[in-house]
Amino acid sequence: MWWPMIERLHSHLHLYLTGSKGYVRRHAGWGWRRRTELLGQFDWHAGAPLDLAPWLGRHWRTSLHVHLGSALCRLMALEIPAGAKDAAEAQAIASASLQHEFGLGAAQWLCTVERAPAGQKSAVCAMRRELLERLRAAAPGPQLRLVSVKPLLAGVWSALPRRGGADASPSALLAVEEDAFTVVVTQAGKLLAMHALPHRGEADLVERELRRLGHSYGMAMETRVGLALARGQQGLLGEHHRLLLSGREHLRRRHYADFRDVLFAGEEGA
Repeated sequence: MWWPMIERLHSHLHLYLTGSKGYVRRHAGWGWRRRTELLGQFDWHAGAPLDLAPWLGRHWRTSLHVHLGSALCRLMALEIPAGAKDAAEAQAIASASLQHEFGLGAAQWLCTVERAPAGQKSAVCAMRRELLERLRAAAPGPQLRLVSVKPLLAGVWSALPRRGGADASPSALLAVEEDAFTVVVTQAGKLLAMHALPHRGEADLVERELRRLGHSYGMAMETRVGLALARGQQGLLGEHHRLLLSGREHLRRRHYADFRDVLFAGEEGA
C-alpha cells in the first residue's frame, strides 16, 4: 500500500531545449523500480515563457534539470591566467573574453567556467540571462524546483572514453543537433578549442567542418573526428558514415534522462 505513495514523493523532470523545441523526460521511482519515461515534446521559441505544468504528473516534489542545445549557448576554450585568484575573477575574465570574441554583454549573458589546471584551457559556456529567468519562473517551487542548467554537450562528453595518454595528435568531437552543432578539439586529454554555431540543415555541413578542421590541424585530422549526430540528421553525413559514433559503442541504456542518447543515433544503445 505504501510503495506507490513513496514513488510519488519525488521525481526528476529533464528538459532538453533547442532553439525551437522542448523535449521532456521524467526519471522517477524507487530503487530497482526507477525508470526514465519519454513524456513528449512541444514547440517554443527562446523569447517565450515556459509552461511545464502539463508534465508534472502526480508527484509531490519534482526537480527540474535543463539541458541546453547548442543553439542556446556560446562556448569557447579559454586559458585563465594563473593570477586569477578565485572563481569570481575567473568568471569576470571569461565574460570579458566572450564580449570581445562574440560581442556578448555581461548584462545580457551569464557565463560559467569549468576551470582547468594552470597552463591549460578552460571550458566556458554562456547563456542568455533572460532564458535563465524564464526557467526560474517556470519552476517557482515548491512542487517544481530548478536544480541544474547545463549544455547538452556535457552529457554527450561524459559518455565518451577519456582521452588521456601521450598522443601528440589532436582529435575532435563534432556534435550535430537538429538546429546547431558543437566542435570540441582536444590533444592528449587537454582542451584546445571549442565552439558552437546554429545551422539550417545544410547538406555540406559535416564536409565543411571536416575541411575546416583539416586546414587548422592538418589533413590527417579528418580521420580523428568522432561524429555525434541527432536522429533525423543522417542526410548531413555525405561520405562520412565511418565517423559516426553509435549508441551501441557509447551507451549502456536505451534512454538517458540527460538526453545524451539523442546524439548517438548510429545504432540503438546496447
